[in-house]
Amino acid sequence: MATARLATCRKGSSRGPEAGGSPCRFGHPRWRSLNHLAVGGFLSHCGWNSTLETVAAGVPTLAWPLYAEQRMNAVMLSQRVGLALRPMADDKINDGVILQEEVAAAVTELMVGEKGAEARQKGRELREAAAKAWAPDGPSRKAFEAVVSKWKMAHHAD
Repeated sequence: MATARLATCRKGSSRGPEAGGSPCRFGHPRWRSLNHLAVGGFLSHCGWNSTLETVAAGVPTLAWPLYAEQRMNAVMLSQRVGLALRPMADDKINDGVILQEEVAAAVTELMVGEKGAEARQKGRELREAAAKAWAPDGPSRKAFEAVVSKWKMAHHAD
C-alpha cells in the first residue's frame, strides 16, 4: 500500500530545496521513508507501528501523541529511550494548544541542538541493535520463525 509521508530532509540532501531542512514528500511506505538517508527527523503520533518503525530505522522523533497507547509510547521514546523530543503546550496560557513557535523550537532542537544530537546517537545505537535482533541468527528472527512454524503446524493439522 503506497502512502504519502512528509519527512524533514537534511541540508544538502538530494531532495527538497537547496536550503535543506524543509519538508519533502515520499510516496511509499513509512518504513522506506524513515530509512532514507535524507530523513533527519520524524513527526510522529507515536502509534505502535510508527514507534517500531522509528526505532528500527533509528530516526530521531518529535513525539506528538493524540490518544490510546500513543501517550505511553511518547513517554517511553522521550523519557526512557531518548529517541524523541516532545513539543509542549503551556496549559495555563494556551489551553493545551502547542504554538507554532514551540513546534519550530522543537524541530530546531531535534535537527541541530544538543538534545537532537543525543537522540541521533541513540537512534544509531537502536538501529544497530534492531538489525542484530532481526539478522538471520538474531533472537527476534528466531522467535518469529518459531511462531510461524507453530502457525504452519496448526494450519496443516486442520
